[in-house]
Amino acid sequence: RFFVNFISLSLLYFLYIIKGENYGTFIGSKKRILKLSSSKNISLHRLSLDSGISYSTLSTFMNGKSKTPNLTTVLHICEGFGMELNEFFLDDVFKDVKDE
Repeated sequence: RFFVNFISLSLLYFLYIIKGENYGTFIGSKKRILKLSSSKNISLHRLSLDSGISYSTLSTFMNGKSKTPNLTTVLHICEGFGMELNEFFLDDVFKDVKDE
């Protein structure tokens, strides 16, 4: 099941990039991380520990110095939040960024 979800979301992520919507993916991913961090009361430092991603990598992305998170990074972030990859992308924040 995980493998099927990973393949499906990999294709979704790829389509975002191909369609030139990586800015929307960047903003959406950033908003989603902020939303999850707030609702789960998890700091960026705690997320880095729980996900196995260095704090500097997360910080660089959240501060906008890196605009496109790779899928592996997003997968680890999902693990840090204790959720599946499809739960991360299936949120209204990704629909809303097109209007900004």
